[in-house]
Amino acid sequence: MCIASITTAQHGKITPETMFRDIAGFHETGNAQVIVMDPEEQQIWATWSQYGAPINAYERSPIHIDLKPFWGTSDKGSFLA
Repeated sequence: MCIASITTAQHGKITPETMFRDIAGFHETGNAQVIVMDPEEQQIWATWSQYGAPINAYERSPIHIDLKPFWGTSDKGSFLA
């Protein structure tokens, strides 16, 4: 099954949860690392496999990192501007 057939029902409203659950989880892809980014909102969701254990990244809950406190919220000089 291709990614387009999985996300068609979510067209226009794909969320980080959709990316983790429906794409990485369904395809069981991302055995070492799964990263979902929203550069416009300066957000990252990430998960890694468990070192020394047979637990894949797509089987773990992601952590959420809000980059605004680190980068600021100004668009001045931003690559997003």
